[in-house]
Amino acid sequence: MSKQITDSFIRPAKQIPNDVLITLSVKKLKEELKTMSFISQFNKIQKIGFFLTISSILSIILLHFPFGGYADNTYYEENKFRYKCPRIEDVENEQKLSGKKFTNEEMLKKLEYCYEGRYKTLPFSKWRSNEPIFEWFGSTIHTLSALIFALFIGSLSIVVFKDKANTNNGNL
Repeated sequence: MSKQITDSFIRPAKQIPNDVLITLSVKKLKEELKTMSFISQFNKIQKIGFFLTISSILSIILLHFPFGGYADNTYYEENKFRYKCPRIEDVENEQKLSGKKFTNEEMLKKLEYCYEGRYKTLPFSKWRSNEPIFEWFGSTIHTLSALIFALFIGSLSIVVFKDKANTNNGNL
């Protein structure tokens, strides 16, 4: 009979109805999935450890909250020239020496002319999440270290609680 079922997958057999073939193929597929799934090879403690690891990773990502974007650049002012920029006292001295009165706008222009604002991209280690739920997880370095720690504890639980029956000849 098993030869007949195997042959029926290759070429249609008239003696086996289609609904029986579908039922048999679904059962066979479920059995194949059970043997292929690496989670089915875990014992109860390993499954709990695996579940807790996945839960903690999802929690860490949620606490980091990357959906609000990242602060990955900073604004800074840079001296356009190589020489020292004028101070307000220097501008006042120039005003006295020249004999003409500067308006507030002219004074600000003279002081601001020297500087140019720019945005600088921060290195990855200094990036921060804009809206972390828990402030410590805002830093990408803190979040990555917490994720690596969770993965380490999860894999450790899988290795430490391995049954000898699941290994080759009982050897770890």
